Amino acid sequence: MSERKKALRVLLVDDHPFVREGLRSYLSEVDEIEVIGEASSGQEAVSLTAKNHPDLILLDINMPEMNGLEIVGQLRKNNPQPKILVLTVHNSREYVLHVAKSGAEGYLLKESPPEELLQAIRAIQQGGRYYSPQVSGHILQDYNRSPVPGAEPALTPRELEVLINTAEGKSIKEMADILKITPATVQTYRVRLMEKLNIHNVAGLTKYALQRGLIQ
Repeated sequence: MSERKKALRVLLVDDHPFVREGLRSYLSEVDEIEVIGEASSGQEAVSLTAKNHPDLILLDINMPEMNGLEIVGQLRKNNPQPKILVLTVHNSREYVLHVAKSGAEGYLLKESPPEELLQAIRAIQQGGRYYSPQVSGHILQDYNRSPVPGAEPALTPRELEVLINTAEGKSIKEMADILKITPATVQTYRVRLMEKLNIHNVAGLTKYALQRGLIQ
């Protein structure tokens, strides 16, 4: 008799218990997958990853204290082995490109059917990457380095972090503590953002982030 294939160890990271319960219930029906834990915050995700060594992390972007973009960076720095599949309601170009460049293996919209979640997990398990069809075009466009007249300027991962934190109402000092940089550096990024986007105040940056689905 052939030896049973080792189950894929999965960690669920979402601040909504109902979402985690739904994911756990669905994945528990799949023989090749074992849900080994749940985290409701970024810090808990980092801690459980270090303790339990999952093969795959299903990660929501909208998280308290530390957003999903920051969590991806922290996980990649401390625990590069687990694969990361981002689950989110956001389909904005900035989010998709940041996640792709941060080293996550997949980006799946929460509106996707359950069978697409399994499709994404299996693709990543086999060494590939998976992006929902609704957002994969952002990746293809980014590979085309030719400037497009009238196209919005691309933001760097750090600029995107400053934009999101600014739009969430955090102060310069709070952002400096979160991003582990000096307040002066935060201010430099904010000024650069305003110049890039031709926006002249914090309210404008907040409106920009809201319009593009970067914050709710």
